Amino acid sequence: MSFSLRCSRPSRGFLLFVILTIILAMSILIFALSSHKSGAIEQLARTIDQNRLVILAQSGNNEMLAFIKDNVNSRASSYISSKFREIFAPSTTPPALPRKIRLFPQTAGGEYCPQETQNLALAAGYNVKIVSQADLVIFGASEVKDMRAFQGYLEVVTRAAHADRPENMVELKERRDVKLVDLRHFFDQYVFFCKNYCPDYNHPRKRLILKGLPGGSTSRGTYSRAYLGNRFYPANKEFADGAGHLWFDLCYDEQRDLIGSLLQVTNRVAFPNSPEDYLFWTSVATFSQVGAPLVESDFYRVEQAKHVFETIVNAAAERRWPITRFDRGRELYDKAMRFVSSTSNDNSAAYVICQDFVSNGISRASARDYAACQGFQQVLRTCFEKWQLWWGYTDANAIWRVGERDPGVLPAPREWVKNVQYGGLASETYGSGSDKRGSYFDWYLRDDFNKERCRVGIMAQLFGPPGGRRPILIEGRAYLRFFKIAFLDDFRTDFQTLTNFSAPEFANTSVIFPPVPIDFRRPDPETGSSRTFQNAELSTNLLTSPYTRSSDTKDRSYLAPFLERVTMSRAVASIPVNCLTGLQYQIPTPSGDTLYNPWTGVLPDPCAAFNPKPGEKYYRCIDWAMLSRDYETGAEFVADRVQDDGTGRKVLYLDGVMLVRKGPLDLSVAQEFVGKGLIFLGEGNCFLGTLKKRPASPEYGENHLRLYLHAGDFEIKSPTSPVVIEASLAALTYLPRGSTADPRSTENQGNLYCNGKSVKILGNLILDYLQLEWGSRGLPLDGTLEVEHDPMIFNPESPAPSSSGNQDPYRISIGEVRTLYSLNAGERSF
Repeated sequence: MSFSLRCSRPSRGFLLFVILTIILAMSILIFALSSHKSGAIEQLARTIDQNRLVILAQSGNNEMLAFIKDNVNSRASSYISSKFREIFAPSTTPPALPRKIRLFPQTAGGEYCPQETQNLALAAGYNVKIVSQADLVIFGASEVKDMRAFQGYLEVVTRAAHADRPENMVELKERRDVKLVDLRHFFDQYVFFCKNYCPDYNHPRKRLILKGLPGGSTSRGTYSRAYLGNRFYPANKEFADGAGHLWFDLCYDEQRDLIGSLLQVTNRVAFPNSPEDYLFWTSVATFSQVGAPLVESDFYRVEQAKHVFETIVNAAAERRWPITRFDRGRELYDKAMRFVSSTSNDNSAAYVICQDFVSNGISRASARDYAACQGFQQVLRTCFEKWQLWWGYTDANAIWRVGERDPGVLPAPREWVKNVQYGGLASETYGSGSDKRGSYFDWYLRDDFNKERCRVGIMAQLFGPPGGRRPILIEGRAYLRFFKIAFLDDFRTDFQTLTNFSAPEFANTSVIFPPVPIDFRRPDPETGSSRTFQNAELSTNLLTSPYTRSSDTKDRSYLAPFLERVTMSRAVASIPVNCLTGLQYQIPTPSGDTLYNPWTGVLPDPCAAFNPKPGEKYYRCIDWAMLSRDYETGAEFVADRVQDDGTGRKVLYLDGVMLVRKGPLDLSVAQEFVGKGLIFLGEGNCFLGTLKKRPASPEYGENHLRLYLHAGDFEIKSPTSPVVIEASLAALTYLPRGSTADPRSTENQGNLYCNGKSVKILGNLILDYLQLEWGSRGLPLDGTLEVEHDPMIFNPESPAPSSSGNQDPYRISIGEVRTLYSLNAGERSF
């Protein structure tokens, strides 16, 4: 079957129109679709190109930031590091802020191209030109007076543009916070600084050793200092509050090199007839030539004189020599009275002697008070004619067994001082029962006068160990101490001389007057009472008297202000401790440097500044606006800053001033640190084991760490001993005004607890309080706390011991987070 369409002529025209319309519409549609596809492709191409420029600009910024960060604290890049340090240039006026410092390009009108990014673009076939600009803008300085620091930002801008179409460009700008800190502080000049009284400076078996700067001198700025404070000195009657003295006991065995020059001692000597050569030197003088203004009545209580007089009365009452029975007191009175009553020869020597005795009265005889007896006065006159006054000087270790005792018990005397004539300090004839002690201890313990004088021993090694002496200027009320032993020597005479009577029955007699130890007697400084022949001031100085004969011919006249105006055995405790080295130090004063002569007196307060103030007034203040890192807890800090270096060692990474708000801060997990920084712990304790600085590198120089505890203690936490810490440690508790906390409580005094370990510190140690004897929390027996001043803490600008050139005290910290980020695809900004 066939089908055909037949149309009329008008219908065929309409159909043609429809077909042409459809073809035209399809053509328009095809053209439109083609145009849309071409625009989208072009737009996509432009977007890809722009993203490529952004990526290259970001790469340029990253390259700039990485380069600046890597070199800002590097000594290898003198340009970048010096530009950041321009703000610290010495000036008499504070720098004007804000201040903009152009880093790159280095010359005006020049361009700086981040080479790695540019090379990457060229290698990828991109005809793109990349240029960068970097500025340091400093807008703020620290408001804390003793903290030299600034804050600002680092602004980096990179432009990426087609070389053939420079108008097709992208600029990327970003900023990072910058903190510029001078880490130096007043405390850096001190190898040791302790505000409060420390009772253990003389501990013979738990020792503090200080080592000053190696190669130090006495010129200003070249020697170490140590401040030994006396805040919270135990209550006593000797010193007003704040004036308590600290004494350091010389020890010949440890300090013969220093004692030799201080006291002109070559070898130790002995008293005549003594086998023990424990003395620095000895002297002797005829008492009658040097004893003024003392008179016979000053010796009425001398036991040896009483005993000799009683022996004479016994001999007279028995009319024989030697006597058969020795009586005293009431028995002697009765004995003499019987003789007087039974004899008729009232002109005999025996009668006159006994009559003189009984006329004194029974009560005085019973009390052994012979002041009114003519015979007793004759005995004393004989003593004045015959006595030889001997004295010599030695150290505490030679008198007492200072190392063989519980620290809570007074040391026992050595055997040689138990001889009668040498017992003026230590012979245990005072006290009662088991509490026997020598005169020195007894008189200072009486009435709570000052028990701190009884802490005898061997002084801390303030100037380094033997063979390693280093100059250190000691500040504080610190004095040397050694001891004088004095006695009136025995002498031989006869009965007639002692009595001024000639009696046939006593002819050819020989009487030995025993030696008289001149015991220590403490005069009461308020009333002047307790004055005796021992502590009465003589008219002449025994040291310089022409009647004094010494065991050598050394000239010690320079010691005259300190020796010797009394006869008694005593402590010589008024020579400033700085005299031990024989050095004079340059110290600053408002009118310029002056030469400090230690013989003129102590330096009671720190004098490293022009305006000295009491030691307890010194703290380190931190401006929180200058922090590079801020951590809420010690655990957060350790998790972020202590990392494994790939060899199994834990490394602490430092960067400027870092705050840890609340402890504990356990740094015992780290064995090494890198960088420069101050860790400020606001509250809590810091635990430390062995922590050393990574050896200096030629690029970054020396590493150094400062730890500052605002309200806490250092605790040693280590299985081994000694523990070595190469850092500056400071624990100074600050109690704000109005605080109810007790500043005397050890909980509110920054301390170092060694916890049974010996400790070596290369840096310095700044504390409120230090107690070496503290049971298991102190040093071990025969342990040491050694503090050596690190030159890089003392003066970070000095050449490093590693010979890596001069260092600097600054740390520049650049933030990890962008504080501004902007994209510009329009006009150029540079």
